[in-house]
Amino acid sequence: MIKDILKLMSLGGITLPEMARRLGAGLDDLKNRLEMMERMGYVEALHEVGRSECPSCHTSKCLAGDCHSESAIYHLTKKGLRCLGFDA
Repeated sequence: MIKDILKLMSLGGITLPEMARRLGAGLDDLKNRLEMMERMGYVEALHEVGRSECPSCHTSKCLAGDCHSESAIYHLTKKGLRCLGFDA
């Protein structure tokens, strides 16, 4: 499922609830997996209290979606990009 999450993240503009729906997973399960993937180095959580938009794509409809309320926005790291076959 790691690669599936990374693929959806690479599309950008997707909320956590939408990503969970596409993966057939619960929102809490997805958040737990993202935390695990952060510890593994595939994603990074940017903790920006009060931030209204993603620093990468400059939209409030980024991957973070509902996660803005928890002050975290996730994005792919170089390791995550390499896992998808992108040169990082």
